[in-house]
Amino acid sequence: MKKYIYYIILLFLLIFNKKVIAQNEFCSLNSETPITELNGPMLSNLAPVTIRIFVHAISDPANGLTSVTLQQIYNSVNILQQDFQSCNICFSLHGIDFISSPRGIYEDALLGSQSSFTILDNQYHVQDCINIYIAPDILLTTYAGGVAIGLPGTALLVGGNTSDLLTLNSWVSSRSKTISHEMGHCLGLHHTHHGSGTDLTPGGCPELVNGSNSLSCGDFVADTPADPIPLSACTDANCNLDITCLLNSLGIPLVDALGFNYTPDVHNIMAYSPADCRTSFTSGQCDRALNFIHRYPDLNKCIVTDDLYIQNLLFNSSSHFYTSYNTLTAGENVTSLQTLGPVVSIASQTEFKSGGAVSLMPGFFAAPILDYYFQASIGSICDPITNINAARHSSISSTSTYAPFLNNSKWINSNTLGGHGYINDLLIYYKDTLFNGKVYQMFSDYGIYIPGIYNDPNISAGFKGYQLFREDTVSKKVYKPFFPNSEKLIYDFSLNIGDTLPVSSGIIGTYYLTLIDSALTQVGYRKRFTFTHNPSPFWTVVWVEGIGNISSTTQNFYPTLGPSSVICNYQNDTVVIDQSTFLYPPNQFNCAGIYAGINDVLNNIFEKMEVFPNPFKDEINITTTLYRTQKITIKLYDIYGNLINIISNNENELVGKLEYNFNTEKLKEGVYLCLMESEFNKIVKKIIKIN
Repeated sequence: MKKYIYYIILLFLLIFNKKVIAQNEFCSLNSETPITELNGPMLSNLAPVTIRIFVHAISDPANGLTSVTLQQIYNSVNILQQDFQSCNICFSLHGIDFISSPRGIYEDALLGSQSSFTILDNQYHVQDCINIYIAPDILLTTYAGGVAIGLPGTALLVGGNTSDLLTLNSWVSSRSKTISHEMGHCLGLHHTHHGSGTDLTPGGCPELVNGSNSLSCGDFVADTPADPIPLSACTDANCNLDITCLLNSLGIPLVDALGFNYTPDVHNIMAYSPADCRTSFTSGQCDRALNFIHRYPDLNKCIVTDDLYIQNLLFNSSSHFYTSYNTLTAGENVTSLQTLGPVVSIASQTEFKSGGAVSLMPGFFAAPILDYYFQASIGSICDPITNINAARHSSISSTSTYAPFLNNSKWINSNTLGGHGYINDLLIYYKDTLFNGKVYQMFSDYGIYIPGIYNDPNISAGFKGYQLFREDTVSKKVYKPFFPNSEKLIYDFSLNIGDTLPVSSGIIGTYYLTLIDSALTQVGYRKRFTFTHNPSPFWTVVWVEGIGNISSTTQNFYPTLGPSSVICNYQNDTVVIDQSTFLYPPNQFNCAGIYAGINDVLNNIFEKMEVFPNPFKDEINITTTLYRTQKITIKLYDIYGNLINIISNNENELVGKLEYNFNTEKLKEGVYLCLMESEFNKIVKKIIKIN
């Protein structure tokens, strides 16, 4: 019903105004919007401020609507910074997450439903930040619009449809300026036509052109020209005011109560003019916004302070951001003790950031693990957003030295299959080889299956062939050969925030690098890269420098059975990742037990020996697969135990598939025994010679 009321009001405005207002923007502040006015006189010369903001990019999978891209978010925040720069108001981007919402919620909120916006904000709101929600394109209208949760307030929503805009065909020019407009409402600014009777928010009275009542009527700002109507279609292509808009339906000029003609400012960001035209705030609007920030408690909590000292705090869930201009000190009894969970948002963190120094005093304790983290960093608090500092996530690895990927002769990667046990991928260095003029390292690739509660006979294991890899430690990239004469990039550890996953995931959509941080492994801190899928933010890919892909829906390095998470990782017999104690109850999964089981398989250098044909005539072929380099002996006996021939005599054989061929033309017809043995295992096969 609210949607229809809204459209009736719009229709009334169109009749009131001679010119048709079409294909521009709307702001859904209305009678439901909570409005609080300042108590007492306006204060002047207030200190500049930096406000924390958090961006939520909304997708709507049920209707096939994707969220905005990271680059669009960065561009919008930069425009927001530029628009408020003259007011000495800056914004510090503290996080971006990708969320999903039913269309009925965000659409109703965009059309002015306070209850729908409250439902959305209550679910995702990050404390001590102004929360910016960006909805996907919706087809209900050709408008690009937005709404603030209150005036003032700590949340805003923008959305609509930008595809059919005539003069506003750029996402950045329409949605970004709408963010600045709605941010103005959050900081206590009204529309310039507030009080004129054409604004949907209550209160106020028409402002006189001479400004004599400007502090009690209109938008309550003295230096904004009186504005009688929304100016959505009142400019030409150069943003010049079309005076025919200021005529009523009878062609008579609109005048104020004293008979003066209106000259509204189409360039004011709080006007209802096209986005491309809205470029500035007045000094009076800046003063009003600063007064609200300093005097309104919920906004005041969002201010980044010069110096910050915190103590007696426990961070054990969700996200915690502490930022200061100069110094930040974590004193006694400050604990960051995160629990493991899936990386579904770059907001899962505890972060300290300061422009000068971050001090972690005695009594501070942090216990981060692989999928949540603690971060401390130093950098400029108020600067343009780039792919490097987009969400203020600079890499804070304890070492800046690149951890090489191919510095190991043996890898074991364990992926749980639930009650069905584990599939363990084993890579053992074999030799260097030349391909297309470049040197690659060749690894023997094995799948070793260790059953769990159920022994699944459908899971394949054994020797899988050879894998070739090449690493450029200068560019921090890893390649595989791509036959017949090229190569394929599988890892790039030089990427920055906002870059896309450089390899195919096999899934429709794009993975964006949303987080670069440090992962605490069993061998120290390693740089970690988290990619988030768009439009499905719950799909993530996680790389760790020097280790590779540890949690993904892709298969970049380790052969896996579909989406999986690495439970255990061993390199050169040293445990690097052990997530078993965090992910599962004690004794259900254990990396040490898994490793022991793998070694049991390895110590049996061959699981089986094949001799064919059997029965045979003139020759026999003997095959087996070795899981480690061993000395192999193969002997042929008759049925009475007499040694007939030594096919292989304690020869050192490398890992992989072995094949032996033995001429049997001179053997008599009868039964023979073929023995294969090493220091770890022995197998005997009965074979029959026929003529």
